[in-house]
Amino acid sequence: MPVNQISMEFYGKVGYHSYEGLALDLDEQKRLVEDLDSNSVMILRNHGLLSTGRTVAEAFLRMFYL
Repeated sequence: MPVNQISMEFYGKVGYHSYEGLALDLDEQKRLVEDLDSNSVMILRNHGLLSTGRTVAEAFLRMFYL
C-alpha cells in the first residue's frame, strides 16, 4: 500500500526482470522490453533499478522517487 501521493505513480506500474549478467546479445534486450511492458520503471532483481521517461528529467525524477 502506498504511503504518500508520490508512491501512487508506481502503484501497480513496476516491471520486474531477473538480471542474468551482462547483456551480450539481443536476446536480453527482448526480455527487458517484455518485462518492462507498459511500465515506466523496472526492478532488476539482484542488481538495481531502471527508469524511463519522455525526457531525461522525467526519467531522473522517477528514479529519484523510486
